[in-house]
Amino acid sequence: MAKVIVRDLAKKFMWTIVTGDSNSLNRPLTLADTNRPGLELAGYFPDTQTKRLVVLGDKTEEIINESKSLMRYY
Repeated sequence: MAKVIVRDLAKKFMWTIVTGDSNSLNRPLTLADTNRPGLELAGYFPDTQTKRLVVLGDKTEEIINESKSLMRYY
C-alpha cells in the first residue's frame, strides 16, 4: 500500500493549512478517516479521535469567524 502524507492531500485538494509546521505536513496518514470537529468546537469531547485528519468545512469556518466577532463584545 502506498504511503500518503498530509502534504499530498493538501496539495491535491488545495487545502489551506491553518495550524502546524512543515513537519506536520510530512506526517503519514495511518487512519483512513477524517474528523469534522463541530461538536468539539461546541465543547463536547467524549470520544475525540486525535489520530484523524481534521477537516474544517465552510460552515465550520463561518461558525469560528462568527464566534470571533461575538467575542469582541465580551
